[in-house]
Amino acid sequence: MFEQKGNETSKLISFGLASKIFTFEQSARPSKYALMAVNIDERKKTFYFFYLPFAAQAWKRLGFQPIVLLVSTEQGDLNNFNNQNGPALKTIKYLKKLGATVKLIKSQKYYGLMTSMICRLFVGALDFLDEEDYVVTSDSDLMPIRSQYYEIKDMEAITAWNSECCGNFMHKNRSYKMYPMGHIGMKKKHWKGVMNLTSDAEIQTKTIIDLLEAFFSSNHVKKDNEIKRGDATWNADQIILSQKINIYSSDLNRTKIVQKPYQGIRLDRSQSLTTLMNLVDNKFSKLTDFHAFHSNFLKRWIVTSKLLTKMFNNETLEILFSYHTEFKNGL
Repeated sequence: MFEQKGNETSKLISFGLASKIFTFEQSARPSKYALMAVNIDERKKTFYFFYLPFAAQAWKRLGFQPIVLLVSTEQGDLNNFNNQNGPALKTIKYLKKLGATVKLIKSQKYYGLMTSMICRLFVGALDFLDEEDYVVTSDSDLMPIRSQYYEIKDMEAITAWNSECCGNFMHKNRSYKMYPMGHIGMKKKHWKGVMNLTSDAEIQTKTIIDLLEAFFSSNHVKKDNEIKRGDATWNADQIILSQKINIYSSDLNRTKIVQKPYQGIRLDRSQSLTTLMNLVDNKFSKLTDFHAFHSNFLKRWIVTSKLLTKMFNNETLEILFSYHTEFKNGL
């Protein structure tokens, strides 16, 4: 829709399903986005969505508008959404409060995890994005910190961060370099080209099943309770994307790949509490990102909260700390 303002017409962009959630003027809209996805029907491993408001705000701090794909079997729109999952509802509430772009993705029953893992590959199907908008993938438990590392040197290229992490893999008798899904960025037009998306492509479980069966086999299509960390389905998204961006850039010569090796220090959940606290206190300027806690994540809030106080102003901290309290109470 369009709104007349004086001598100027500005396009209004609306997000959400069936009804408006967030609106901003075309003249003020961002051109860089960070894309995350999560299964909000998850009842046990709630850390997957607990960090979303923190990660979303961390991306905003670096100049990226966060987009969060919320995967659920529930129908409806996010204005009246209720999947009876208390902590997840708190996460959604605060994502909206913090101004993140949120979109509900319908999943088939028993396939929420697989859908949330693969759906980021279809960012080119998001109709509220322009062709020239730049979108970088991110994980829900990975918070960016150091702005220099996330600078984009070439907006027309595909950029792979931490590009040297993963070695090579074989697919159909050809070797490809593996790039981590943690951060791969390109313009929407290239996301569409890399994934060869049709104009009517939709982000849904069936589309993901079709992709997995075509690229691998039906053995890669798994229910939630069948997927194990590190198995073929767990890594399917980055295998598919790595192969396709290699083809897109090298064989088709549609654009180039900018490879960015990891720089700086990672604040990682595998480190001891003493090490983590010392890094936040004394090495904050050298911290690149935070690979957040899974086990006992609420009990280790002392580290997360200390990091947040280094990153955000008091107004933002008040919102984030209120979210932490409400999330705990919702468990």
